[in-house]
Amino acid sequence: MTPVYTDASSAILLERIKLFEPLTRVFKVVLATSVFYEITKPGKYGATSFTEGLRQGQFVVYPPFNSENFKASPDTEHLDRGEKENKNFNGIEFTRFVADLPQRG
Repeated sequence: MTPVYTDASSAILLERIKLFEPLTRVFKVVLATSVFYEITKPGKYGATSFTEGLRQGQFVVYPPFNSENFKASPDTEHLDRGEKENKNFNGIEFTRFVADLPQRG
């Protein structure tokens, strides 16, 4: 399966429109630890579904990146912690985000 990475906002939006679970059947969805914490906070839309999804193996959560290895750049300054973790796990650049998937018409 092709891995894709998502931030909290995208995961919640996909859950709201009932597409997060189908996405996990097609792609290996990867979340940074801070993203998982954010989407499972009490009161967040889909928190229970995401918690159950992790238990069922629908997606994986990787530990945060090593901030000492993270290379700050103009294109990452505006990102929050979860987005930065997804963008750069242990210094390895990943560019295949859910938002980058091909659009089907």
